Amino acid sequence: MHISTKKRFNKIGDKFIKSDYDLSTIRWVISEVRNTIWDMNQTEFKKLISIPRSILKEDAYIKDYERWQKENKGYLLSNLSDFKEEYFIELKGKIYSDKYSINDMLETIDYIVDNFDELQEKHNSKMEMPLRNIELGFRNLDISNKKVLISNRELFSKNIENAVNEA
Repeated sequence: MHISTKKRFNKIGDKFIKSDYDLSTIRWVISEVRNTIWDMNQTEFKKLISIPRSILKEDAYIKDYERWQKENKGYLLSNLSDFKEEYFIELKGKIYSDKYSINDMLETIDYIVDNFDELQEKHNSKMEMPLRNIELGFRNLDISNKKVLISNRELFSKNIENAVNEA
């Protein structure tokens, strides 16, 4: 990871250390991962994306889910238009039939982690496109327990620290 990318993530890490964060900070993590994915390896990606992943898995729900799905279907599908892998074809089917959910966001993150090198080689800078759907999801999330979110500050800051200090 280049020094300029590390500086970008250190700014976010400072927000976690100071407990000065909310869902917009998590969106910032996703945005920075998207914008710098070409400059990281699988291990760094996994550590950084684990922050939004943990929130999706444990603490979040989509407000007005049906409306969100209908309003964003076109955008979600367009972000996946260049991806011909079987996983993404099935995901497009779920989006098209209004069955896209937080669980699908989690599976997408896991798929990218598991296939990082292959996707990076095949799609290069376009590899960030599926992460746009995750970021969009975070714009419409609500947190079940905000105290739990804030209590994870040390864990989140350590993930960033470990990723930027990856040798």
